[in-house]
Amino acid sequence: FFLLVGGVILIWSAFGSRRLKHSLTLVLSAAFPFLCCIIWFAAKGRFADFWENVFVEPAGQAIDFQEKLQLLATHFELACRHWWLCWAVTLAGFFRMLRSGDAYQKSVVWFFILSIVGVVSAGPSYPHYFVLCLPWLAWGFAAGAQWMVEQWKNTGILLVFTALLLPMVLQPRYWFVPDYRDIERKVYGMNPFPEMQSIGSKLRQELIKSGDEKLAVLGSEPELYVYTGKTSPLKFIYHYGMLQGGENATAKQQKYLSDWNAAQPEWVVLPSADIERFSQLPVFQTIIADLKTNYAVAGIIDIYPGHTVYNWSPQPTDINKSPSWVLVFRKK
Repeated sequence: FFLLVGGVILIWSAFGSRRLKHSLTLVLSAAFPFLCCIIWFAAKGRFADFWENVFVEPAGQAIDFQEKLQLLATHFELACRHWWLCWAVTLAGFFRMLRSGDAYQKSVVWFFILSIVGVVSAGPSYPHYFVLCLPWLAWGFAAGAQWMVEQWKNTGILLVFTALLLPMVLQPRYWFVPDYRDIERKVYGMNPFPEMQSIGSKLRQELIKSGDEKLAVLGSEPELYVYTGKTSPLKFIYHYGMLQGGENATAKQQKYLSDWNAAQPEWVVLPSADIERFSQLPVFQTIIADLKTNYAVAGIIDIYPGHTVYNWSPQPTDINKSPSWVLVFRKK
């Protein structure tokens, strides 16, 4: 949506001007990775999968606009907390662009609005989705900074540098001695992103003995395949899209179960979020029953807000102690 609508707006705003060539280059460069994905899936004979996951499934998801507006309000407040002076400069730049009479400059402001609409009107959202706003914010800040320097000379330069340095002064630990685990917890909650790196290292360096041993992740944590150097034995590396509802829910779930039965991986990683989301689905209950019967627990990872406990030598009676956890299974 953002690519298509944004491209049309950009080309339309530049049509008939000398900037049309540059606009076309920008649109094509933004579309190039997307086109490469389409070509790759089509070459693999999986264009239908691409279409299903990129267009059909998101379009079928219900949108809670009240929740989206709350998300926008929460993260806008966080974005302004230490950056209010930068926002002031950026808004001045937007105001100048709108008054410029140049359709090309005005389109930057509309792109910023379109970026917010694109995030808020989408399906499930994470805070990093607002990265779509950054190019237009940066452009607005540059325009505002230029206007301030032109109007107030040295005073304007001082204000611009103050706006850039203020976030670093207010958050020195974030900029100079960052705690990445703490940052990930604040942004993504209890999602096991930091833990997946440690789990991947443990599997790659100590537990997986042969390159032929297969690893499956029952969840949407494809980064584990990168950390272990493995490829997914299942057709889909994202778990949620295959198990949540929708027009073809039953067919997708049966396809997922068929992939599982054919793969029979030696190692399985299961995050707790999947139990919470899909525990009532018959297909998921079948997979869990297979894990209980044919696999042994090789690792229990309990995730707490301030720390994580790794148990790589669990006893048969050991269970997870935290509401957020990851289990590692080894085939018997």
